[in-house]
Amino acid sequence: MDIKKRAWCVVALLAVLLPWGARPAAAAINEDTHVRIDQPASNDSIGDRVGDWFATLGKSQDDKQRILTQRRLERSAHRVGESLKSAANNAADAVNRGVRKLGDESERVGERIGRDADKAY
Repeated sequence: MDIKKRAWCVVALLAVLLPWGARPAAAAINEDTHVRIDQPASNDSIGDRVGDWFATLGKSQDDKQRILTQRRLERSAHRVGESLKSAANNAADAVNRGVRKLGDESERVGERIGRDADKAY
């Protein structure tokens, strides 16, 4: 068979088979999407999930649940601690800005009082 005929046969075969094979895959993606929408979103990163997988590798189902729960609680506590630390830093910055602003205002008031006192004498 000539090489051109073989190429055309391959193209014709792909044109017939590709659309047929793509439909079940698209349906599977849609079904999978619906399952994912019904499940709650996860805050775990890919690294967390891989670490969880390694931590539970070869463990019984009860041990897996216990380990996963413990690791999620530790990550959640760490996130809360980080957000509290960030909030405390933001509050401290706001207080410092307020103190500086009050200091600037008190200097202005002092200067006005000094000028007014000079004018009065």
